[in-house]
Parts: sequence; C-alpha cells; structure tokens
Amino acid sequence: MYKKYHEISDDDFERRSTNIDGKTIYFKEAVSQMIKQEFAALAEKDCKFIFECLILADTLLKKYMPGHSLKNYTAENLDFLIDLWNKNPKNFNCTETEFATSIGSAFGHYVNKTLGSTWTVITHEYGTDFLC
Repeated sequence: MYKKYHEISDDDFERRSTNIDGKTIYFKEAVSQMIKQEFAALAEKDCKFIFECLILADTLLKKYMPGHSLKNYTAENLDFLIDLWNKNPKNFNCTETEFATSIGSAFGHYVNKTLGSTWTVITHEYGTDFLC
C-alpha cells in the first residue's frame, strides 16, 4: 500500500542516477498514493504573473551573466544564479520569494521550450500551483 506524499520518509525513496550530457545527475524517487488532481488552463492573471517573473529572471541573467538573457540561457545558468544567491542574497535587488519565483518560472519556460510542454494549473489536496 502506498503512502500519501506527506507520509513518505527518507527511507521510502530509491536513490538513482542518470547521465545527461556527460554529467551524472543523482536523484531519489518514491511513489505515493494517488490523490485527486484537477488540471486547468492558465487564467489571464496566471499568465501575467509568469510573465512578470520571467522579466525579473531576464534582468538577473543579464546583470549576473553578461551575454545571457531569456533568449539564450540554460538550466546551468539558472543553477549559477542560485549559487550566487546562496553566497550572498543581499547582492540581489529582490526578495527571496521574487528570486525563487523568477528562477522557477525561467526553469519552467526552459522546460517548455526544450520539451515542448506547456504551462497548466494543478489543484489537489496540497494546494494549487503551476506545472509544465
């Protein structure tokens, strides 16, 4: 019998790895009990929110990674920005929430561009959020 997501402990995860572009990526995964999920298209306010997050992400890329922008960035570029934030968040002219949502939106945008997915909204017992 599967556990609900919030009941899963570290012992329930299987440690795995894969190679991508010559780099080993380590991760862990567990299967949880199915929960009711509802999917919906983005509302206009959702599109506006993601767009505003992407504007900040573009600004951060241009400021901290000259020559990069939303037109030519990679997931590694976003990792670099996260590392910079972790070293000294006071160097950034944004809140932690603004930073996190901008990097998350930029990663979602990258996934959508790379894999051909699209934004959607998911609602379940844990809340509502965006998903690619």
